[in-house]
Amino acid sequence: MKVTRQERKDGLIEINIDFDGENIHKSTYLTIDHDGNVFEEDGGRISFSELSTKYNEDVANFIQETVKLQEVRAQALRNAVIEDLKRSIALGDDTTIDEILKFVPHQNLVQALPEEQWESFYLVNFHQTQD
Repeated sequence: MKVTRQERKDGLIEINIDFDGENIHKSTYLTIDHDGNVFEEDGGRISFSELSTKYNEDVANFIQETVKLQEVRAQALRNAVIEDLKRSIALGDDTTIDEILKFVPHQNLVQALPEEQWESFYLVNFHQTQD
């Protein structure tokens, strides 16, 4: 069995697993996203406990090491963005953070505020009947 990893241009990591045995050759791959989630070829997410039962210990360990690497890299990216945002805000430029916040779901933005402010920012429920 041969196991390799390759980083794609989009930053995701592919794990290629080649199984060689007597009269058997099978190749499969897993993808590890930016958050360290592992997905099989069909797009289904696979947990660490499933990795241990589906693949031998060496393959499972290799995948877990790769996940840790991806998590460290993702944290380094977040840290670099935070530092750049701090510099921008110190210079009075909030454009980048405003653009990033547009991608954060409303509920997450509300919950980033102190709890006593939450009620002010909840969306109106338009499904209520009006008298």
